[in-house]
Amino acid sequence: MSAALAAVCGLLVAAAARELWAERGERAQLVARRRLRGLRSRLPGLGTAAGAEPGDLPSRLRRAGLGDRTRPRDVVLARVACALSAMPPALLVAPAAPGRIAVVVLVGVPIAAAALPDLAIERLATRRRARIGGQLPDSLELIAREGARAFYEGDLAIAMAAHCREGDGMLTREDLRNYRAIEREPLVADIGDWHLASNPPPAVGGAMLTAMLLAFGGHDTKQWDSETLERLIETQRACLDFRQSCLDLADDVSPDALRLIDDARSGRLLSRWTSASTVHTSVVDDRGTGCAITASSGYGSGEMPAGTGLWLNNCLGEIELNRRGLDAGPVGARLPSNMAPSVARREGAVLAVGSPGADRITTAMQQFLINYLQFGMPLDAAIAHPRVHVDTSGDVPQLKAESGLDLPAVDLPTSIFPELSMYFGGVGVAVFDAMNGFDVAADPRREGGVYNPDAR
Repeated sequence: MSAALAAVCGLLVAAAARELWAERGERAQLVARRRLRGLRSRLPGLGTAAGAEPGDLPSRLRRAGLGDRTRPRDVVLARVACALSAMPPALLVAPAAPGRIAVVVLVGVPIAAAALPDLAIERLATRRRARIGGQLPDSLELIAREGARAFYEGDLAIAMAAHCREGDGMLTREDLRNYRAIEREPLVADIGDWHLASNPPPAVGGAMLTAMLLAFGGHDTKQWDSETLERLIETQRACLDFRQSCLDLADDVSPDALRLIDDARSGRLLSRWTSASTVHTSVVDDRGTGCAITASSGYGSGEMPAGTGLWLNNCLGEIELNRRGLDAGPVGARLPSNMAPSVARREGAVLAVGSPGADRITTAMQQFLINYLQFGMPLDAAIAHPRVHVDTSGDVPQLKAESGLDLPAVDLPTSIFPELSMYFGGVGVAVFDAMNGFDVAADPRREGGVYNPDAR
């Protein structure tokens, strides 16, 4: 990975995607905490008991080349600030190293992206000026001085663990101290003449996306019509049914996830079937490198350890991720994830893609990738095209769709959204093609911004 690309990738992603309101300061934080704590008694997915291990920071710092190295304070602070703060999407970019970079920032909640001080400034899709207040600057200063150790072993770890203990949560200092980032081999599949690599188990998002695309792939058509949409709905229904019955309660999702992909590739999946606040960043460069990163803190636990300015996630309390409830399983087990950041390649071209959207992540990406890789739609049109989603969250599966589609007759209750809706995810894509240069697009369904060096 080029130095410039590694820097931007490490800088654009919110390590825990903390949702902090634009008006910072003690009063705003106090009001927010009181409101969210008031919800806790009514929503079991909130509170300290829902807080899981915040796992993104070590990998992001390592990928950005920080780790525990000694670096100038302003450089480290700028890069850590982007990872832990939550301002409207802004981007400091223009690579210091040789090579050009295209970036798309797609946010489920407003975030900030910052890069090295010697990079030129391009501000993207900024809707208001936000400030970081309260104790968050002190926490960022501490991480700038001490690196990830401050977050996982030092004063911040002590504060987070103490806060969880006082609120009957399960996160401990030992959990934080023992956390390690694990690098895994991606799931790889051929989609047309593209080679797609996506997020492997224990995440379920990459397996679901890969299976949906493989199951649909045998359908020889280049546009959406009633027959094609029927095939799309069948693939979603089969894959989501498999997830609900096999993956959601599995102690180890890997064997079943690989079986799902094999069944989708062979055609057995459909034949057998017929008898659930997230930020994503996509980056590519003109050397053929691609990077896709999705991060989430769920929708937040409503808890902030005193003196840190950091919101805890509620990943143990998200029913779409953890159908077992707050007691998630064996100690040390990795939580499942809907996220499916993916990179695809073909001769002379690279694509990075991902989306927020809970269990709609995989169906949103499936439809975009079919539109772009198989139907050959322009990038913007492939993202903005109306979508469907088979919702299996209730007692009875339902089909949800945006208007403008020629829907087939299906044996599912159907809800039609009158216009594009954030419910259907927020795909963000960056592409470099040796013949055509850069192309980037952010989903109009959600907030986000893009930077394209070819568009200046």
